[in-house]
Amino acid sequence: MNAPLYFLDTSFLCAYFNQADSNHHQARDIYRNLSTNNNFQFIITDYIFDEIVTLLMKRTTKHQAIEYSRLLLDEPVFTLFKINQGIFLKAWELFEKTEDKLWSFTDCTSFIVIQELGIQTALSFDRHFRQFGIRILP
Repeated sequence: MNAPLYFLDTSFLCAYFNQADSNHHQARDIYRNLSTNNNFQFIITDYIFDEIVTLLMKRTTKHQAIEYSRLLLDEPVFTLFKINQGIFLKAWELFEKTEDKLWSFTDCTSFIVIQELGIQTALSFDRHFRQFGIRILP
């Protein structure tokens, strides 16, 4: 049986790592609950990684941004998925055709990766994931 995949969004990661974030305790509780089952995998994209490093540097310190982001690179429970040209073009098409939505381009890449990998659940505090029809925790 394959391990369940969970997509991690920048909003969740920022809340998890940044104690000053209003969703910090909720993110920690969700992660703790999922961690009781060792059979899971978190997926982040290189675009999400870029966002979280930059956001943490601005909201905490550069040292903390490096320390927290290093966990995403080193811990085997996190898989870094690189956006290739095919995903990029599909995300761009989605970005262009959804003029009525204020989804970022990074959100669009996330949505395409989630579809391509068949991920059922994302960890996010971003309402855009619900708009796209993805089950999110919380």
